[in-house]
Amino acid sequence: MTSKLRIRAGAVEFEYEADSDLSFENVKELIASIESLASASPSASAPAPDGGATGGGAPTPASGGSGLKLHVNSIAGKINAKTGADVAVAAAAYLQLVQDKDTFSRSELVAAMKSATKFYNKNYLSNLTKILNGLVGSKFNQTGTDQYSLTQAEHASLETTLA
Repeated sequence: MTSKLRIRAGAVEFEYEADSDLSFENVKELIASIESLASASPSASAPAPDGGATGGGAPTPASGGSGLKLHVNSIAGKINAKTGADVAVAAAAYLQLVQDKDTFSRSELVAAMKSATKFYNKNYLSNLTKILNGLVGSKFNQTGTDQYSLTQAEHASLETTLA
């Protein structure tokens, strides 16, 4: 049986999907953790500039962006990229954390992946649909036709890893 759980508390969003059942105690612990993250979030006390919406699940930078100054190769190296999905995540991190984009298009993702010259393999382009299908729902949100963003959890994880 597949279990799916999606929780949003303020600017913090969490999505979970597993083939096993979720216990009530695990869910309670998770909700308590998310509540503490939401209350600690700088945007929890102030509404977003657009009236509170976060743009289809896209992360809202707390202070105008993360201030990271890294190339896609550096990001891919820091996350130990070995697969096409890893390079796609590194490219997405570059687009959102370095270039401060709320969302990115498929073509922007491809361009960023190709600029990761130490990690990019031309086979990744032919497998991009499969790669994106595997990432949407776990690490990516699909915000429109060929438009994506990192999930809130992945965004936070990458910020921590790359800091």
